[in-house]
Amino acid sequence: MIQNGRTARLTDSESVTELLSGIRSDGQTLLQQQVALLRTEIKEAMQRGTSASMLLAVGMLLISTGSILIGTGLVYGLQWIAPNMPFGACWAVVGGVAFIIGFGVFVTAKRQLTSISPFPDKTLNALSENLTWIRNQASSSSVT
Repeated sequence: MIQNGRTARLTDSESVTELLSGIRSDGQTLLQQQVALLRTEIKEAMQRGTSASMLLAVGMLLISTGSILIGTGLVYGLQWIAPNMPFGACWAVVGGVAFIIGFGVFVTAKRQLTSISPFPDKTLNALSENLTWIRNQASSSSVT
């Protein structure tokens, strides 16, 4: 045991049981701190996700509005460039190109979203390791 920077020998009043009790208490404190850290990390991730979702919704609304206007302009522009092309074909060409681009963006976004883990893996791993260590200590102390 270390007291005031110096090593002290165990006195007769300090038993192995008291030392194990101190280790157990420290382990419980460590677990409580890690659970609190885990909760905080999840809460912060949820807050960031909420903010990002709101921005995403506003962005999607503006993109949708702009896409409709640009698409309409492209249809009329294509009709002006190719006056012999039927008006419906102009809509189909512009719509088809927009669909292909949109599908590519969708697939890319889906791949990125599936690679994101919503849980703080490092904290969960550390918590799991500490629980295993405490169980091992508890089982070895009950054997002695």
